[in-house]
Amino acid sequence: MQIRNKILYRLLCSFVALSAGSASAASNVSMSIMRDTVDAAVITPAFVSVRLLDVNNAAGATDSIKPLERIPAVKLADWMTINYDTIALRPNYSYLPLIFKRQTLKSDTIQLFAPTNQYGLDVDRSWLNDVITDKNRNRDIRNYAISHSPEVVIYNAQKLPEPPKEFVSVVDPKTRTLKIEERDFKSALGVDAKREKVNVHNWLHTFSGSLHFSQSFVSKNWYQGGKNNLNVISDMQWNVKLNTNIHTKYLFDNTIRYRVGVITTPEDTERRYSLSDDYFQWNTSVGIKAIQKWYYSATMNFKTQIFNNYKANSNTRSTSLLSPGELNIGAGITFSNSSKDGWRVISLQISPASYNMKFCISDENPSPQNFGIPEGKKVKHDIGSKIEMKYTWKFNRAVNWSTRLYAFTNYKYVQGDWENTFNFSVTSNLTTTLNFHLRYDKSAAKHEDWNYWQLKEILSFGLAYRFATN
Repeated sequence: MQIRNKILYRLLCSFVALSAGSASAASNVSMSIMRDTVDAAVITPAFVSVRLLDVNNAAGATDSIKPLERIPAVKLADWMTINYDTIALRPNYSYLPLIFKRQTLKSDTIQLFAPTNQYGLDVDRSWLNDVITDKNRNRDIRNYAISHSPEVVIYNAQKLPEPPKEFVSVVDPKTRTLKIEERDFKSALGVDAKREKVNVHNWLHTFSGSLHFSQSFVSKNWYQGGKNNLNVISDMQWNVKLNTNIHTKYLFDNTIRYRVGVITTPEDTERRYSLSDDYFQWNTSVGIKAIQKWYYSATMNFKTQIFNNYKANSNTRSTSLLSPGELNIGAGITFSNSSKDGWRVISLQISPASYNMKFCISDENPSPQNFGIPEGKKVKHDIGSKIEMKYTWKFNRAVNWSTRLYAFTNYKYVQGDWENTFNFSVTSNLTTTLNFHLRYDKSAAKHEDWNYWQLKEILSFGLAYRFATN
């Protein structure tokens, strides 16, 4: 297809306005826009005034400008408008001379904007989608012209001459003079920008620590009575896991957590403080992908306490290091998934074959029988099944909830834990934490009030810190 002056001539002749006051001047002009005109996409945008010939002139030798009546603007399309006696074409590169830079691929297309989650701002973004649609349409017209009619490409970007230089005036405060310098376009366009190195993390680390406390002071003559009290709780957790976005076939998740609480005990005649909480736990799971989000996995859970703890007003230990302690190893399947925004994470481990070992290295202080271990022994072995579910839900940037449900049975007794933790962030480093820990252990001694149930609740406020590579 050849680009000739007839193309512009055809476009101009397509739009003719006839004067309503002169019936003899009316004539029928066929309107035709050739498809080649659109495919070529090389018409220079311009504002063109239509000149009408006075057909009443007998010889037609002299041209005269026929006055046009004011007619309403007629919308023909989104790229052209007839307004009175003027044809206005929207200036965009679809109608400029083609200059070949490179062939645009479909993957380079700018996608329409759509919110990725329900927490996006509720604003009208239709204008952005209109701009993107228009840009993609122009790109398609340009690519079609280049691929189907390469002869219309009259320039190559690499063979064009250098553009004219532009100069600007710069103030020199030292000499208090004006200097005329050439404008630097390359630095503004980032031509010399260095390529940034993207760090790929095979292992994702997360560390969180908090120090919460509560304190009360009561004078000796306070009319309601009471005791001075200071309670300090420290909670540290470190997690490392394999980046499943890179290693999609494997699963590795390792978590170590230690929580300790110290409370003053002015009513205790033997010591000034006692432990309100002492909890060490180590969880590990490894697996290989089965289908979709399911993995064949092996799990390990270990928990104990670190320090000695005593009953009030006595030297009788209630717990100590590895007294008691518990180890569980299981094999089964694991389901792991998280939402696209990362605010909801779930993990479900089912181990039909599970080995559980409960031990107490102390002889009688504390006694192994206090933890369901047979008399005369320090270790108890059980074979059964285990299930463990972890779920984290971040309601918003200030409130999140995490829960853990664990249950083991040897088909004679059931032992389970249900932990719930609510974190309320006042600032990035000030938090309030509410923790519920409900436990059921039918292998332990039966309590006259609580039966086989045990409960611990902690409400605390203090400092928090979190570090994560993801």
